Amino acid sequence: MAIFSLNHTFIGRTTDPKGSASLFARYITRPQACTEVVGERMPLDRAAMMRWLDGQEEKDRRNARVIDKLVVALPIELSHEQNVELLQNFCEGMTQGRASWAAAIHDGPDDRDNPHAHIIFRDRDWHTSKRVMLTTEQGSTQRFRDAWEEETNRALERGGLEERIDKRSLKDQGIDREPQIHVGAASKYLHEKDHEFRSTEKETTRIIDGVPVQVTVNYPVIDEGKTRFQENEDRKARNAEQERAMAGIFAAERQLHDLHAKATKSGTLPDDPSDPLATLVAFHMRDLARTEQNNERRELWTMGPDDKRHGQPFEPQGKLKGPSDMVAGAGLSIVGKIAKSLESIFDGPQRDPEDQEQNMAEKQVTPQQQRVEANLREQAQRTHEAEIAKWRQKELEAYLDQRDKERHIDRGR
Repeated sequence: MAIFSLNHTFIGRTTDPKGSASLFARYITRPQACTEVVGERMPLDRAAMMRWLDGQEEKDRRNARVIDKLVVALPIELSHEQNVELLQNFCEGMTQGRASWAAAIHDGPDDRDNPHAHIIFRDRDWHTSKRVMLTTEQGSTQRFRDAWEEETNRALERGGLEERIDKRSLKDQGIDREPQIHVGAASKYLHEKDHEFRSTEKETTRIIDGVPVQVTVNYPVIDEGKTRFQENEDRKARNAEQERAMAGIFAAERQLHDLHAKATKSGTLPDDPSDPLATLVAFHMRDLARTEQNNERRELWTMGPDDKRHGQPFEPQGKLKGPSDMVAGAGLSIVGKIAKSLESIFDGPQRDPEDQEQNMAEKQVTPQQQRVEANLREQAQRTHEAEIAKWRQKELEAYLDQRDKERHIDRGR
């Protein structure tokens, strides 16, 4: 039975460490869990999406909200393709076809009983950079909840299903029981008497998109040989399990944020190989550090003094007058490094060959060697992730084929 579950949080420049948006994108698109990424007006490739989010964060003002994050439970009764259509309609409606969004769908073998999606909203008009969704205004979470309930029920209706979701809790609905389907007194009595139930097909009229449509309900396929009482008991257990699974997903996102914030504050990378979240944070922070180093080198050698153009050759406005101008053009901050390098090249190392303490120090790993080793480890990690992605893709394709056969998605209609 479809359940309503939606969690809305955000990432801001003042509330979260630098690179938190791209870290979240890395997490939700990991090949071990993500089956497909859909979206509009932003890159959907994993690496390109992270670079794009980092670039957007750099352009934002100091106290800006970088992205809004949603986690939603997808109706288990709908196929993968129907859930993709549901997400596209919901996100395009919320963004009015103007702001950027991406959704990572998790409905593979590990999430077959808890299909869900992680959604990124970037509340900026694609052309004007003005806000569209007003997610910083009061009531934005409630607007997300209202729209998700409406769009999900519309998708269930299009699929010819009787199930509906309700954003209100059972307590708010005035119902003091667990979520379940209606089981009549006669069904309960017959179940207690071990009556043999038989399902048959039934012709009925459904209102789909406001139009009456004659459909055939294939109850033998839907009931799967179970009585309504048995289905109700199974459904209560499934709902409780899915609620627990969604709570675990929310908790994992909070733990990811806390690990990143703690590591950024301490300046120390997480070092727990047994924790996949810690490994992900450490890998992401090394990526950010390497990117910043490359950007600093490029800016020093390609930008003139007070020039804000990134990645463009430095073209002086007038004729350089002397060496001091050339130093200024390259950036005064590298003078010390140049001097130190020249001294080492021309003068050579000045030390006593018999100095055992200095000999031992030279045998220690240099920072350059450490960087080389770190790059080799990261390259091995990337190769490992690529192999996992290929294996998971094959596994997913086989799983989706088997699921469609088992669920009879068309249900005889």
